[in-house]
Amino acid sequence: MKLLYNFFYLRSLLPRKLKKVKITKMENKINNKKEKLFKPSAVKDIATGILYYNAASILGPILVFVGSGLLLDNYFETKPYLTIGGLVIAFIFSNILILKRISKLTSELKQYNKEKKDNPLTNSGPSEEETIKQENNL
Repeated sequence: MKLLYNFFYLRSLLPRKLKKVKITKMENKINNKKEKLFKPSAVKDIATGILYYNAASILGPILVFVGSGLLLDNYFETKPYLTIGGLVIAFIFSNILILKRISKLTSELKQYNKEKKDNPLTNSGPSEEETIKQENNL
């Protein structure tokens, strides 16, 4: 967002001859950032991070709550009850962690799509729906 602000701010300050040079350099920077974001390695890193987060949010509560349930069962000699209770609490806690993460990712995607629609550099040319309509009319 700051990059786009700087782009439009610089564009308004520069003389006409220098504007084209600066604008193309700024467009190249924006395009390079987009390319870096959607490279297969970046997507792979994002997917790996999501996988690790989900694994930790499932296994962490299970280890903590079921482990404490086992220890308390051995201490109070109530064999399956506290372990099952710990498993139920771990299940609820894991679902809460995953739902929070999903809602955060959803809000980030909505924000990204909104910024993408507002960006004049990405709005050049017809949309996919318009091109499909044009192809069907031919």
